[in-house]
Amino acid sequence: MAMNWDEFLTRVVDDGIASVKSDEHIAKYPKRLAGSIQGFESCRGKTYDQLAQLLVEANRKGHNVRCDQEGDKSGAYDIEDYWEARYVAIQIEWVCNTVSAAVAQQGQPPLVMTTARGVMNAARILGVTGSAPN
Repeated sequence: MAMNWDEFLTRVVDDGIASVKSDEHIAKYPKRLAGSIQGFESCRGKTYDQLAQLLVEANRKGHNVRCDQEGDKSGAYDIEDYWEARYVAIQIEWVCNTVSAAVAQQGQPPLVMTTARGVMNAARILGVTGSAPN
């Protein structure tokens, strides 16, 4: 049975959230966990093009948080605020990696450079005999 775009994206998001919730390293840092979940949730229901824009915005926000912190000479900033923003972007990038791998056979330009892990994740979700979501 073929999987449509919404089913595929929902599975990528749901699997990602389950993964970060069970990751002991991320769970030690509440803001990183919150950022990870926010990153995945922000991808839910998006189109391919919307994911690309979401990634650009998340990366920009992470950069801006870091620049704001470096400019704050009072020392009042919390480095975990930066990591929260970075984990949002990291998880959006993971979603983009996985969906880019899934639609590569349809000639779509990748949203990000795909990795072997992204290809394997897409294949796992689609199944060995599955086809790209449409």
